[in-house]
Amino acid sequence: MEAEDLSQEAVRVHRLLRAAGLDLLDCLVHNPFDHPTKLRRFAQLTENLAALLHRMRAREARALVEQRLRQDIEAKQDFVRELTAKLPGLRSRAAALAVQGP
Repeated sequence: MEAEDLSQEAVRVHRLLRAAGLDLLDCLVHNPFDHPTKLRRFAQLTENLAALLHRMRAREARALVEQRLRQDIEAKQDFVRELTAKLPGLRSRAAALAVQGP
């Protein structure tokens, strides 16, 4: 299952938050008694954006761990290939030493 793209949603919520902030400021200038409604909307959008950013940070951390693990696996596979390539030469040297004796 492919994860949904959260960046587009973050941009959308950020735009809504900006608009709600301007709406709240406008309300405070023209009709201060109506500000609780605007403030609740602003707070809700702030919480939504914070939750979205939290999810994005968790995904980024997981992606970094996966990237490091892939790099470690690749390095170990390279090491195994290197040792596998050297093994026939080491076997022949060991056989030659065994034939020479002490």
